[in-house]
Amino acid sequence: GGLIAPMAANISDNVNFIVLLAGPAARGKELLVLQEELILRTNGTSETDIAEQVSASSKAYDIIINEPDSAKAYKLLKEMYNEKISQLSEVEKSKPEYSEANFERGVRTILGTWFRFFIRYDPRPSLENLTIPVLALNGDRDLQVSSKQNLPLIEDALKLAGNKNYKIYELPGLNHLFQHSSSGSVSEYGQIEETFSEDVLKIIAEWINQLK
Repeated sequence: GGLIAPMAANISDNVNFIVLLAGPAARGKELLVLQEELILRTNGTSETDIAEQVSASSKAYDIIINEPDSAKAYKLLKEMYNEKISQLSEVEKSKPEYSEANFERGVRTILGTWFRFFIRYDPRPSLENLTIPVLALNGDRDLQVSSKQNLPLIEDALKLAGNKNYKIYELPGLNHLFQHSSSGSVSEYGQIEETFSEDVLKIIAEWINQLK
């Protein structure tokens, strides 16, 4: 929704306002690279391993971006996988994350039509055309759509649009699902009893009501 709403508002006069809940403003690749880095760090992964994994993902994303032929892209990705496997010990090779089945599942995802679109997509041009009221909310413990990465980009885009009616909030202690969270970890989502912060619902309701 946070990605689609600005696109819809660009082509329809029926959109009167937008509430962006953890809406992205960074290009797909930039978003996913930082997302992976933040999640790995929160999970306790060493900085060396983070750098290695993020570099590999970035290289894989570049293959998807630059090679439209899926068969050729698959071949390049398989070469990356085989090179990585050749560097592992026998014990490491036995780990599920390095299995060929896991590789095939991942490749099916990133070669899919939606992923190919998302990895290239830059939301900023759509945001730069928004002159309708916008409320942008993001938790400061969101690891999937970083508030530090995306909220400044949203504000810059709305300023370029000449938008005079927008509010942007970075909400302390909230994760991607707007739950109060100790770490923001994805693994916490199902463990937290709160479904959605009542404080956020109040912010949204009050903002919409003042538009009337």
